[in-house]
Amino acid sequence: MCIEEYIISVYCIPDDLVKKYPEKLGKRGRRTRLTDAEVITVEVVGEFLGPHCDNRTHQCFRTCWAEWLPRMGSRTAFARQVASLWGLRQWLCRAIAGLHFPDGVGLGVVDGLPMPLCSLRRAPRRRLLRGEAAYGHCAAKDMRHYGFRGHVLASDDGFTLAFGVAAASVDGRAMLLGMSASATPYVLGDKGYMCLDTMQGELQADGMRVIVSVRENMADPP
Repeated sequence: MCIEEYIISVYCIPDDLVKKYPEKLGKRGRRTRLTDAEVITVEVVGEFLGPHCDNRTHQCFRTCWAEWLPRMGSRTAFARQVASLWGLRQWLCRAIAGLHFPDGVGLGVVDGLPMPLCSLRRAPRRRLLRGEAAYGHCAAKDMRHYGFRGHVLASDDGFTLAFGVAAASVDGRAMLLGMSASATPYVLGDKGYMCLDTMQGELQADGMRVIVSVRENMADPP
C-alpha cells in the first residue's frame, strides 16, 4: 500500500464514525476550515510518519499534500482544533475497538508514563498550567517529576482501547475507574495498579478485574 492509499484508508474510518458521534462538537477558538475527520486523519498519519508534534505534522502536510488539504490554515488554528477534539478521539477509540472486537476484548494491558513539564528546579516558578500540574513519582524510572501522567489501556495485541491524562499526583488506580467502560474483563498491570478491595469491587461492578504482579513482602498474595 502506498502512502496515498494509506491516507485515504485512514480518512474513511473517522469520516464514517464522526457522523454517529452522540455529543455536539464544541468550538473553541479559531478553527481551521478542515473537517474533524480530516484533522483526525492528519494526526494519525503524522504519528505514523514520525513527526510526533503538531508543528512538524502541520508543516509536513502543508508541504507534501497541499493539493489534498488546500484549506489547511495556520498552525495555531490547527493545534486548537486538535485540542478541542479530545472527547471525539476518546469516543473513536471505543467505537473502532467495537468494530475490531465485536465479541469484546478478553485481555487488556494498562500502564502509565510520566509527562514532565519542566525540571524540578524550574517547577516553583512555572506559571503555565499552575493548579492543574502536580508533583509525582515514577517508580519504573525512579524519578520525581512535575507535570502530568498519561495512562493507556490497550488490548494484548497493542490496540488502544482507552487513554487519559491526569496530574502526576493522581493515583493510576483511580484512572482505571474512568477507563473501565472499555468492557475488558481482565486487565494486566504492574504493582502500581494493585487495587484495594473497595476499588477492586467497583471495577468488577463495571466488568473489569485487574491482575497485577505480587509484591515480595506480601504475606497473603492474591
